[in-house]
Amino acid sequence: MVNAAISPSDLFGYMYICEDPYITSPIPFMQTYGSIVKEGIKVTIDGHGADELFGGYGSDLFYAALEVREDDEACREVLKTFNNMALAEHRVTFQQLRERVEALRNAADMTEDRNEDKIGVFNRRLYRQTHREVLPTLLRCYDRYSMGNGLEIRMPFMDYRIVCFAFSVPMQSKTNGGYTKKIVRDMAAPFMDRRVMYKKPKVGFNSPMTEWLQGEMKEFVLDTVHSRDFLECGLLNSLDTCIKVSEFYKLEQASYTDGESIWVSLVPYLWKKAMGL
Repeated sequence: MVNAAISPSDLFGYMYICEDPYITSPIPFMQTYGSIVKEGIKVTIDGHGADELFGGYGSDLFYAALEVREDDEACREVLKTFNNMALAEHRVTFQQLRERVEALRNAADMTEDRNEDKIGVFNRRLYRQTHREVLPTLLRCYDRYSMGNGLEIRMPFMDYRIVCFAFSVPMQSKTNGGYTKKIVRDMAAPFMDRRVMYKKPKVGFNSPMTEWLQGEMKEFVLDTVHSRDFLECGLLNSLDTCIKVSEFYKLEQASYTDGESIWVSLVPYLWKKAMGL
């Protein structure tokens, strides 16, 4: 069971093992792998890479919209897929989709390294996610989460043959019928409960930071931001963070984003503390 009621030394220990200052709390990952090890398991099979290779992130769908005509049914299919997979507060209208697509069309990453004729705009986006952006960071972090607990993780989606195959199939194989990662879902459906394979919307394995900050971690956070060591930390604007934390605890109904923002503001100091700097 993931539990935020841990000692500061345990939290700093987790961050020391992870080494890099990262926007996501290491608590759920370290504890999950720790619980697995306690059950006597030495190796796990993890699904890292599926989202990056087969278009599992909602933001990738805006690049899919770049490949189709705005007045085409395929564009409305992209919109349907995005809204199917998104939480209610993140869903968009057709006009908002058009605005996002237009912004991407003019973005810097759309004017360099153009390979649309080879793999398409959507797959080019996934290529960057896989090789340069999201996935390298995730693989590095999860390697530390697991090895910090003495656990080995293996990732079938990282087999070079699957990676090569992923960039050989068109966008329609990955986003179709209102789903992302469609080819993966269809492949696994005969072996798993369809309620799992075709679940909507997509929810990541994120820490409930707002609940934790308002509950188990509240005393630790307030003690931290009012300490002299924090106020003298040169890695962040400590006064601004103090005000931000104070305003957060005045909110009657803080959102997940509010809590995540507080955690991100604290990370530079927590990392510095964990590293003994």
